[in-house]
Amino acid sequence: MADANAYLGPAELHGMLCGFICNGDLAPESSCMDLMLSDADEHEYEQLVKQIKLLFGLSLQQLSDFGFEFELLLPNDDSEFIERLSALSQWCEGFILGLEFAQKTQRRTYAADVKEMIDDLREIASVYQRFQEDKGDIDEQSLVELEEYVRLGAVFVFSQLNTAQTPTRH
Repeated sequence: MADANAYLGPAELHGMLCGFICNGDLAPESSCMDLMLSDADEHEYEQLVKQIKLLFGLSLQQLSDFGFEFELLLPNDDSEFIERLSALSQWCEGFILGLEFAQKTQRRTYAADVKEMIDDLREIASVYQRFQEDKGDIDEQSLVELEEYVRLGAVFVFSQLNTAQTPTRH
């Protein structure tokens, strides 16, 4: 997917898909595809759509299990620190964009704890830029902790927005 002339990188695209999923979009709609692939080459568009649908299905399955199988699509631990930090920021940006896009179409409101998590993810989304500007004090251990926080945060948001409401009896 990264070789295509698409606007989003793999991390941001995965974050966006997860944002859609968390907000209850259980199948990628054509409007979502158009948003994610706005700059894709025409001849690659269909192949990218197939790959995105596969990634969407895997992400939905992992999030739906409410377990610890959910993984962020980020560079592996052997990659350069700055590449991993950038990808984490991009994943968070995509996640927030996906949530906001889906929220506008569904007109959902979020509980305070979900809003707080989204605010935390916004902060993490800016960590790469802040690091570039002033070489902020983030190290390898901090990055690993942020990755885990984001992973669990996405699972938390999904669980809060997608738990079946059981009717109460009176």
